[in-house]
Amino acid sequence: MLVLAVYRYTRLPLIVISVTGNAFVPIIMIRYPTLRKSSTNMLIAQLSFAEFLNSLGTLVPMIYANVVGSREANLHLCLVLAIPMLMSLYVIQTTILFVAIDRLLCLIRPLVYHRMNTDFKLSVVRAAVCLLCALIGTAAQFIAPKAHSTFKNCSLGTLLIMVGVYYWFRHQAKTVVNNAVLATTTLILIAYVILWSTPISVFLCDAIFKASSGETNGRWSPLFAMRPLRLFKRILRSKRVPGRQQLITTKLK
Repeated sequence: MLVLAVYRYTRLPLIVISVTGNAFVPIIMIRYPTLRKSSTNMLIAQLSFAEFLNSLGTLVPMIYANVVGSREANLHLCLVLAIPMLMSLYVIQTTILFVAIDRLLCLIRPLVYHRMNTDFKLSVVRAAVCLLCALIGTAAQFIAPKAHSTFKNCSLGTLLIMVGVYYWFRHQAKTVVNNAVLATTTLILIAYVILWSTPISVFLCDAIFKASSGETNGRWSPLFAMRPLRLFKRILRSKRVPGRQQLITTKLK
């Protein structure tokens, strides 16, 4: 399949980029102890470290296939090769859940969040829960497997399908949001031009031409025949408008 072929040729550069990028966050956290005082920073470092291990775990099946020269493996071997990747995926999932809870707590209970954010024990508890979920989830994969079944390529075909579906829905949601923003912006601009920009421009031109020609009948613009705009013009011509008299009496050179 074309998708699998593209994946095989692009996954190695992506793995290198992921390993390099995710390695920087734990290194910075180790380098600067002040950053470790925040449990939110520890969550980010934990997520980066899990993604770092996941990227390294992706290399294990590739290395095995190149060393053995075969892309076929039974279920037990496939699961053993996928242990680093499975554990890191479970850690990533639970860490993202804790990040969502952390952000929600920051919004609805800011004082409680500020008090808990400096508690290092909370970071340890979160990491322990994530590790426990990873161990349970990975061990569950070995319950009653079909020992003699084989998997060709030991690949991430199912994951690729799910990633494709996820990004498709994300693109659709983004398109809907962009369309809504575009429609709202367009309506605002139209309302500005019709209700504010055009009446102001016509009124100013009318005032300037009357001031330069000495006209006082106020019938220069046909647009002011409309009642709403006549009311708008009457308001603008009110003596309470600053600079109105100077604008009308000033002669253009």
